[in-house]
Amino acid sequence: HLPIIGSKKRTISVKEAARLQSFPEYFQFKEKPHAAFKQLGNAVNVKVIETSFIEFIKYMGWKLED
Repeated sequence: HLPIIGSKKRTISVKEAARLQSFPEYFQFKEKPHAAFKQLGNAVNVKVIETSFIEFIKYMGWKLED
């Protein structure tokens, strides 16, 4: 069962998954796709955490110091 992306049935590539997780373009993953997808699946998306934290601080009415 493959997800539909656009008009074709295919899976996303390791590079596409890395972009979704905010990895830099130069980051090198393990050679086998299965290992790379496992690495990506276990990763924490830092940009999502950062944005969530900033929104939480704003919601609480606290101030961030520079």
